[in-house]
Amino acid sequence: MTTGRLGQAAAPPNAAYAGQVVHFPDPVRAARHPRGVRVDAGGYPEFSPYARAVAEIADPPEGFGVDELRLTDYVSANAALSASGHELWDTVPAVATPHGWTWHHVAGSRRMELVPVEVKALLRHHGGISTAVVDQGKRGTRPLQETRPVHFGLPKSGVAVTEQQVQGVEEDLGYRLPGAYRSFLKAAGGCAPVGTALDAELGLLVDQPFFTVREEAAVNDLVYVNKCLRDHLTKDYLGV
Repeated sequence: MTTGRLGQAAAPPNAAYAGQVVHFPDPVRAARHPRGVRVDAGGYPEFSPYARAVAEIADPPEGFGVDELRLTDYVSANAALSASGHELWDTVPAVATPHGWTWHHVAGSRRMELVPVEVKALLRHHGGISTAVVDQGKRGTRPLQETRPVHFGLPKSGVAVTEQQVQGVEEDLGYRLPGAYRSFLKAAGGCAPVGTALDAELGLLVDQPFFTVREEAAVNDLVYVNKCLRDHLTKDYLGV
């Protein structure tokens, strides 16, 4: 999702789809979600039909930035649903988001909906974050007093992705992967952080599995996902 408050004359990203249903352009998601996503008259996507859970979050404190809002809203919603005994939180920490799911802020409200990651990624869009009464120009979170490295639970086989598979990815992408990410992909492709992690500079909660390499098209395959994200990222970025 994009962020930043809209100017008075500006329209939300993809407002051209207002009042229409947008269907998934790739075969995997189109088969899994044939209904597509409806965009309301204001240009905001309606993910409610896909919501597995909802949460109503209190208004943020004065002086909050947009990234602080997103982070604390996610943690608060996760904690509330975990405390309620929701089945999706059976295998993840209380403040983490269930794997394969993400929260969507409903525009003009403090309502949050838990929707599949692959569905929310259909459109670059504005949601409730852009309509929230916070400092939209204040980015990142407050400096952490203490930092610790993130740990990943590695596969028992010892190798998540083989060298041959990595070379196949590089052939499909048309360039060699950065060395550090290459090593990470082979060791922990498809794995998630143990517990949760935080990117304080971007204000992002990191609690989802990273992409891996699959033999068939899939929404967690590194090559397939990046083809789906071509209108989200410029060519100098790789979704991982």
